[in-house]
Amino acid sequence: MSLLKSGKAPKVFSIQVSGIKCTNCAGKIKKGLGEGLNDPETKIAVNIIQEKVSLTVFKDSMVQKAVEILIQIGFPPIGEPVPISGG
Repeated sequence: MSLLKSGKAPKVFSIQVSGIKCTNCAGKIKKGLGEGLNDPETKIAVNIIQEKVSLTVFKDSMVQKAVEILIQIGFPPIGEPVPISGG
């Protein structure tokens, strides 16, 4: 992923989720978000220990879409996504 897309820097969001217990859960999340968001510029990272998903996106709309996907695949967010960096 390039650091700049059309002169715009990416934003990083952290989403606390419920139910991540193992690497299979992390894989299900990465696969579900990757297929659902269908954006090669979006970077997805899953922290099993902290039960967090980190998204690096260029479009803010991807964050709400990610929340909807997480609910659909059985890992509902706890609270709102938190912006970590970018802008």
